[in-house]
Amino acid sequence: MLDKPPLEGTRVALRALGPDDAEAMFDSIQDPEGRRLTGSHAGFTLEVIRSHCARVAVAEDRLDYVIALRGDPTYRGEVVLRHIDPENRTASFRINLAAWAPRGGGLGSEATVLLLRYGFNVWPSLHRVELEVFDFNPRAIRSYEKVGFVREGLRRDALWWDGAAHGAMMMSMLRPEFEARYGLA
Repeated sequence: MLDKPPLEGTRVALRALGPDDAEAMFDSIQDPEGRRLTGSHAGFTLEVIRSHCARVAVAEDRLDYVIALRGDPTYRGEVVLRHIDPENRTASFRINLAAWAPRGGGLGSEATVLLLRYGFNVWPSLHRVELEVFDFNPRAIRSYEKVGFVREGLRRDALWWDGAAHGAMMMSMLRPEFEARYGLA
């Protein structure tokens, strides 16, 4: 079974996402702004979220973690490495902060670095982590760049939202870039 231990940073504590997190995750994805920022058109029932949380808790091919504050296990969002492709040595990254999570204080950045470090250590052959962020989310783009992700290009008109087309910025971080910036130990 894939080890998903708790990960602690200066302010952030990550713990493996599990069935007990379904209600908090469900509440989190009801936020209209959060759904817009993640391009989530579909609504999800609590039962679908419960099933998802149970499935990813035992998944061997992905790392799903709850973002919390050290000393306070309250669900503040999730951070995920998924779509692991061993042949191409790639994975995709995503993060979703709940509406009630503190913004602008580096919570997401710290959670990102913690998960990437663990992911690069769990999968020693992992070379590239990629993400997608919509062009109307400059705060997230700045946050990803601050952590070390590099812009690669724009998928034009990749999302239709509120009567308008929006581009999806592609970004990535390579293992040597991460290791030079943060180390892997």
